[in-house]
Amino acid sequence: MNQQSKQQTPLEKKPPALGVIFLGRKRPGFDMEWGRQMEGRARQKQQECGCAVVEPPEKAVDDSTLRQAIEACKEKAVDALVLLQTTMADGRLAPTLAQLWPDPPVLWATPEKPEGDSVGSCSLVGTHAWASTLRQMGHPFQILYGDPGAAETGKQVREAVHLAATVHRLRQCA
Repeated sequence: MNQQSKQQTPLEKKPPALGVIFLGRKRPGFDMEWGRQMEGRARQKQQECGCAVVEPPEKAVDDSTLRQAIEACKEKAVDALVLLQTTMADGRLAPTLAQLWPDPPVLWATPEKPEGDSVGSCSLVGTHAWASTLRQMGHPFQILYGDPGAAETGKQVREAVHLAATVHRLRQCA
């Protein structure tokens, strides 16, 4: 069989298509301005990842908007989902994610604002709440923590996305 006639399998497809869902809350809380800054950095990092990125038009803040966001990603045939909460989101939505996305999502927490004496965004706390719920449900996930502007975080995101995409693609082959 010559190389031109060989059809690519889902595992050979490069790069992965990435769905990025920003998680939020219906009511404001925590340091919303810092959260917006982190979102901006994350969007900038997405442009550098070399992946086809799908970002639903609005944040997932409740069951309905999470369902819409996941459906938008499925329609674009994403290979991996990154769920980013730059401030604490509603952890009660984790079971909905598990119902709709059978593959391991990447849960990304961002750091607190370095200035000030208090915790302001609670991104890591919120991400741990999602991870704890998914773990109790037996649903696999990847978790990472880091500033979207840091080179090391970019490396961690790429690795986590490729792991999640590999699981997704393997399941597509089955």
